Amino acid sequence: MNSSSLSEQNSASNSTLQDLKIPKCSGIFTYNDSDVLTSVTSNRYIVWYVVVQTCDDMLELSEHSLHRDLHYNELKIQFKNSLILQNGVTIQETADKIIILVTTIVSAHRLIFRHPHQLVITHYYHYST
Repeated sequence: MNSSSLSEQNSASNSTLQDLKIPKCSGIFTYNDSDVLTSVTSNRYIVWYVVVQTCDDMLELSEHSLHRDLHYNELKIQFKNSLILQNGVTIQETADKIIILVTTIVSAHRLIFRHPHQLVITHYYHYST
């Protein structure tokens, strides 16, 4: 598996962060049409979990498919000097985007990715010309 890594930095005080105790959390997101066998997102899902550290939490995302080999399907995002709140990660799906909202003790982050349907169209046109 290939993975990517990002780092985000905040100016919160370390002494304050060390006093907070936020439990580990994780979840899974399934696409709206993951039960349609002819869909690109058939049996495809995203697993996320928060790696709790002293004052720098890390969000790990990985996408899996039961029908296809996925490449570059992992992403690790470290939130420097910040902790991710319990139930602070949500994933939403629109027709052309996957939106991930991450809430930390000092800020909120919105991550936007292209929907797999959009990636298939780009991939097809890229190789067919």
